[in-house]
Amino acid sequence: MERDLFTLFKEYGLSEKEIQIYLFLVRKNELTAYKISKETKIHRSTCYDVLERLISKGFISQIEEGNKKVFSANNITNVIANLKDKETILTSIIPKIQRLEQKQDRYVKVLESPLSQKEFYNNLLSLIKQGKLTFVYLLSPGPSEGSKLSTNIFIERIINEAISKRLLNKIDYKAIWDSRFKDSDFFKTAKRLGENKFLNLPTHATTMIFNNHLAFLYTQEESNLIEIKNQFVSGEMKAYFEHLWKQAKL
Repeated sequence: MERDLFTLFKEYGLSEKEIQIYLFLVRKNELTAYKISKETKIHRSTCYDVLERLISKGFISQIEEGNKKVFSANNITNVIANLKDKETILTSIIPKIQRLEQKQDRYVKVLESPLSQKEFYNNLLSLIKQGKLTFVYLLSPGPSEGSKLSTNIFIERIINEAISKRLLNKIDYKAIWDSRFKDSDFFKTAKRLGENKFLNLPTHATTMIFNNHLAFLYTQEESNLIEIKNQFVSGEMKAYFEHLWKQAKL
């Protein structure tokens, strides 16, 4: 369990020492920097730097007790509430940013970063909520072995939100999965999105076609994304998908 926590916090963006000290304080609570440094075996000057960063990120608090300072882990629900407040602020400026952006009829994006696929799925969900999509076609081998734990959790959350809010009811959604993926736990969630069929797929990347867009998602050392906005290319891939759909099996 603690290994999963360590992995998720690292994928969130905390350093190893930040995670080590935060989890240590969750278990112990209200300790001086000297005591934290001694028990975690982290050099005292480094320990002070890490504590300052954790305070600025909202994970711990500093408390004055007489003539000494002690540090305490903040409840994780309070940390999340603080992040949601920041999310609300950023969400409120989206329309203003979009008005500043130059609209393009065609483009190609190549993104190689831990957040690339999460950003893509968030944008896709936003388009669905705004009623701007008429169809979504998916060709996928399923999550790769290199997929990050937090990415898979995030995708499942997006799927559950789309299902619970019936966001795909007015969209033509079809997915062709690799046959090996049929009995996986992830597919038990994903299959509720719409129509699903299976083929023996030789690919390692997920292909997604929607309106005038085409996207390839894959994981190597990091999450990668290639997104193309082009009516002709999207139309060609849509026709290819419909050809495969006739050959695929339930």
